[in-house]
Amino acid sequence: MASRQRDAVAEEARHWCVLLRDEDATDSDRDAFERWLAASAAHRDAWARTERLWSRLDIVVPAIRAREEGIGAAAPRRPA
Repeated sequence: MASRQRDAVAEEARHWCVLLRDEDATDSDRDAFERWLAASAAHRDAWARTERLWSRLDIVVPAIRAREEGIGAAAPRRPA
């Protein structure tokens, strides 16, 4: 698969990932995703990569937020 095509499929997978995690995702959205996923091995591979990345973000993002909050809370305040 050419690089541009692979990039386009990866972008589609990211689109599905965000859409399906939205509380407004519909049954029609989920059906369309299932059709997209079944249409190609490249789609399934891109989806698997996107899912792996998302699962890593589920771990990393809260840790980053906690660290930022800790740094912000520990920062000294300037007198007014």
